[in-house]
Amino acid sequence: MGNADSQFVALAIVPKVTASISIPCQFWIIKQVIIDHREKRGKATSRALFGMGCVDICASFGWFLSTWAAPAGTPDVPFASGTTGTCSFQGFLLQLAIGAPMYNCLLSLFYLLQIMYGWSEVRLRKLEPVLHSLVLIFSVGTSIVLLPLGLYNHIGAVCWVMGLPQGCGNSNYQPGDEPCERGDFAWLYGVSLFYGPLWCCIVFTTFAMALIYRNVKRTEDRSSTYNIGYSYNTRSREVWLQALLYTAAFYITWLPSTLWSITQWFGVPMFWLDLLATICEPAQGLLNLLVFIRPRKDLRMQLRQDITMLLSCGQISRLRCCGNDDQITSEINTEVGNAVTSSTSITTQEGQKRHTSADRAVNNSLRTTEHRLSLLNSPDSDDDADTAEPIEGSKLSPKTEEGDGRQVANDYDRSAEEKEEESWEENVCMTENV
Repeated sequence: MGNADSQFVALAIVPKVTASISIPCQFWIIKQVIIDHREKRGKATSRALFGMGCVDICASFGWFLSTWAAPAGTPDVPFASGTTGTCSFQGFLLQLAIGAPMYNCLLSLFYLLQIMYGWSEVRLRKLEPVLHSLVLIFSVGTSIVLLPLGLYNHIGAVCWVMGLPQGCGNSNYQPGDEPCERGDFAWLYGVSLFYGPLWCCIVFTTFAMALIYRNVKRTEDRSSTYNIGYSYNTRSREVWLQALLYTAAFYITWLPSTLWSITQWFGVPMFWLDLLATICEPAQGLLNLLVFIRPRKDLRMQLRQDITMLLSCGQISRLRCCGNDDQITSEINTEVGNAVTSSTSITTQEGQKRHTSADRAVNNSLRTTEHRLSLLNSPDSDDDADTAEPIEGSKLSPKTEEGDGRQVANDYDRSAEEKEEESWEENVCMTENV
């Protein structure tokens, strides 16, 4: 396999890996946003992440298809097994991705309005329907418009806005001699409907972060002068840091793809830029997840629990797929048997201890009673009955020794039974968990 072939194979495989990681991350963010909304903890920024996640799932799935969607027999495209229709479908999904940077704009706008202008969640909620509608109309509308124009063709590792064959007619910035079968003026559509809005979003988010930082810095300087507002400054800086991290994830995701498309349109393709774009663009879900869980300990704990549960289910599924049902059953039965044996042993020991101690208390009481009766029958019983002490360290009075001794036995009996019942319940719970 030559160097060029190795590069094509890498471009076909890498986006499948990054998209496979990103898609579950976006689903997890969406799930947590829905939970927060049900618990009345939803925010405008969280709902923007929800919209971004929905758009990014579609785009990441398009990246996961990679060269599978390219028409079968396409030269120098490994694993190509699709048709013109599958290529157009993949291009449609990737054009939807323009909604992700637009939602990043919404995030920056919401943070700017909250920190710099003091907008409340109630006020932002009134503005949200209009902004969400604009993002969805533009992203879905442009994806649909490009379908009948035949602009979705194979380019690099995926199908998107490109002429067929590549470099034909006016599909690139520099016109070619060969006429286009599909996708004439592709570069113009790509710039006006995708990269133009993308670059505007990059400029806006950068400007918004600069304004937010300036406002937070100015507030901190004023507060330090008068030694007030520490808690407010801390919260403002924390919110600004969260906004900055989302912006950084936005830059990492889209800058390589932007540079790669520019080199394609000007006829100067670069493999390392192409590979970097296939790594970064499908990975926005992972980057957003890391930023999303950073300020909340409860989300980090929940994510850890979900991953542990997923790995456990995967282990059981792997054993079952390999035909190891007997092994699974044996392991479960062993755990259950150990739990039951432990429960029986504990119950037996508690029962023996209970009966031994109860017998000792009753015997002690009977011996004390016999001693009192012997004293009453003796000549000096009247003098000694009131002063006699119980034997074997008993603290009961002479007149109530027998009754109190039985009461002690009964009390211990009940206490031991309660302990036995608690022990049994604990072991039953452990058995059910196994």
